[in-house]
Amino acid sequence: MCSHREVNVDIREILPIWQACFGDSEEDIRRFFEVLGDCTESYLCREQGQAVSMVHVIPACVWDGRRVYPAAYLYAVGTLPKFRGRGYSSKLVKSVLRELTRRGIMPFLVPAGEGLVVFYERLGMELRGTEKVLTGELKEECWEWADQNGQSCQVEQKEAGGCSLAEISAREYVELRRRSLRPGEVRLAETAQEYALELWRAEGGSIGILSAGKYRSGVLYELKDGVLTLPEFPRLEAGALYRAPEGREQGLENQENREKQGLQAAMILAGALGAKQIRLHCSHYVMAAAVEGVMLPKELWFRLALD
Repeated sequence: MCSHREVNVDIREILPIWQACFGDSEEDIRRFFEVLGDCTESYLCREQGQAVSMVHVIPACVWDGRRVYPAAYLYAVGTLPKFRGRGYSSKLVKSVLRELTRRGIMPFLVPAGEGLVVFYERLGMELRGTEKVLTGELKEECWEWADQNGQSCQVEQKEAGGCSLAEISAREYVELRRRSLRPGEVRLAETAQEYALELWRAEGGSIGILSAGKYRSGVLYELKDGVLTLPEFPRLEAGALYRAPEGREQGLENQENREKQGLQAAMILAGALGAKQIRLHCSHYVMAAAVEGVMLPKELWFRLALD
């Protein structure tokens, strides 16, 4: 039997499932509910009264280029080991998908691995975005970029002189993200974003604002052994990071321009920090269930997951 429990769920029922599936400490799990408890719904599946399977739903939104639609991030799906293989997670997720789509809310999730894509496809979800990682290496006067599929490009090196880098709060970065929504991007509720940023900082990452001329760019970054890691594209605050040729400013409407400018921001940051290599995590695998009457972009992009 599957039952629905909301924000007043007894955490003591959640703890053994969560710890068995993900290995997090009780302190970390309780912290999750302390921060996100007011906006997170928890669903449980029971066997003879015992909670054996769980899924948590976090509010989100997605923009199709014209309007914003409500969405929901299905997080921490798991079943106690001795109850696996009996269909508990399947039944639970299916019931949650039906309820959310009935309410006009687009459910989405990030599979823990490629092997789970087929599992969620059987439940009615579609693969709407793919994981993409770009790596850059400084070669004399230009950066050579490549992705995991072998596609490559070269981007001219920009000078780091005259730029500045300052730490900012998670709240400030969330506000910057709010002003830089792009078509097809799925975004968590702001409370969840701040929580994810706290995790990023607690694990050694930094949150900053990179200033170059009149434009500024929000950056999440970590520098280790000469390698600069960015978990998402830099967030350009104003129309562009640089002026276009012939003195005209490029807008951010064109995705190719936006990504190139994001690479330029990453290179400036690398120059300022003395990095020789860059690893830029562009997106996660995203699976979503279609909502009738909602025409979403073919590809959905979701970053800053609660990994």
